[in-house]
Amino acid sequence: MPGSDQVFIAGTVKSDGWLEFGMDTFFLSEGSGHLVERARDVKARVSVDSNGRAVIEDLIVDGFPFDPRRPPATPVKEPPPRPGTDGTPPPPQRQP
Repeated sequence: MPGSDQVFIAGTVKSDGWLEFGMDTFFLSEGSGHLVERARDVKARVSVDSNGRAVIEDLIVDGFPFDPRRPPATPVKEPPPRPGTDGTPPPPQRQP
């Protein structure tokens, strides 16, 4: 256990080599899961007690605290790649 001035999350190494921290579940209201699934960036705000037990307090979805009433962030429409810059050959050039 780290010193008393350090924050740590207690975990367990499972037999298959995966780490388990006891905070792998966060319940959303019915019908709002698609907002998280379609997000570009999801972060968890976690509380940790003095024994290293962590719990997810909230989700930050596309830079905002999760709110099922807020519409999802509008995706940024990127211009199509210029011919020849996306790995495909440019279209043939016509001669006059």
